[in-house]
Amino acid sequence: MAHVIQFSCPACHILLSVPLQAASQRGPCPHCGCHLIAPDPFSGTQAQLIPREFSTPPAPEPPVVRIEAFHTTHNIPPHRPESRPVEQQPAAKPQPPTAPPLTREVPAPTKSTWPITLGVGVLAAILGFAGGFQSAQPAHRIPAPMTAPTISHPAIPPTATPAHPSGNTLAVPKEILKAFLAAKDWRSRSAYVLFPERVTKRMESYHATNPDSPTTATRLNVEHCESDPSSELLLVVVRISTAECPAGFTVAVEETPDGWKVDWETFIEFKDMLFDRFVTGGNGDVGNYHLVIQAHPQSAGREDSVAYTLTDPVKGTDHSAYVSKGSDAAAALAHLTQDSALATPVLEIVRHVQPDGSATLEIRSVLATSWRPHL
Repeated sequence: MAHVIQFSCPACHILLSVPLQAASQRGPCPHCGCHLIAPDPFSGTQAQLIPREFSTPPAPEPPVVRIEAFHTTHNIPPHRPESRPVEQQPAAKPQPPTAPPLTREVPAPTKSTWPITLGVGVLAAILGFAGGFQSAQPAHRIPAPMTAPTISHPAIPPTATPAHPSGNTLAVPKEILKAFLAAKDWRSRSAYVLFPERVTKRMESYHATNPDSPTTATRLNVEHCESDPSSELLLVVVRISTAECPAGFTVAVEETPDGWKVDWETFIEFKDMLFDRFVTGGNGDVGNYHLVIQAHPQSAGREDSVAYTLTDPVKGTDHSAYVSKGSDAAAALAHLTQDSALATPVLEIVRHVQPDGSATLEIRSVLATSWRPHL
């Protein structure tokens, strides 16, 4: 299962893939050469084109000036052969040094550009962060401006910036996550969860039919870290690999005034593959899931609905779904997936079984535009 983010270049619209670790980092498009910023499924930001004046280096100076600057910088006197007078053997005009391809990148002020691993390809599987039980957050109304509407990120503003904490700092959330995984039952595990006032009751209800037990991790790998500029608190995304899921699934561990806490809801959703269960469920089933979504090419010509492709972040399987035209959900998804962009929202979905036994998935609402934990 590939740990990648797939998106369209804002300049030439070719499909690109980057490692999950390259979220929000800068680099050139291998097809058109334009510099851009990769999307970030953790904060919901989309791919952005860097203006040419900020991505293109200034034109080289005339050769004579460049040569003088070179010798001045390195304290190397110009070479002149001693066997002949200078007027008879003028120094050959040196060519300006050829800049390697990577010099077109603009160094980011707070992080390095991603490795040149952009590639054109087909999505095998999209892995983001989070894991947990079906959410039941209240729907956020979509504003209706003159242009395409947007949804504001609930709880945490979308201005969170990548953080580069020390290894000692990252050791703390990993230890909390280890204690969370080692808890013998939901009661002891509830001491480590985000939003305990809401989540504890859901844990009790869920584990009444899904008995809890410790989760044995074969590997814990920190994949992303960012800070909220208003509170300066950190959010760390950790990939958990297990014997049942060797490729792993991701979970958010967030710093709060009460210490580090784990996003139990998305942890259960991904660990127990709840979306995979949902798509084979019954008629009228409703659930809230963290998914990767992209506009479906068959949407053209539909009169009353728009089709989308939903990707299961854990198994990497694709499913077709539709949303009714004119609805708030349709307006929100049109904005999130414009220019064929991939989006990572939290969706409320209804499963309908037709008389012939076939099933369809209806997107009823967009609960959040990113996978960040939401109160």
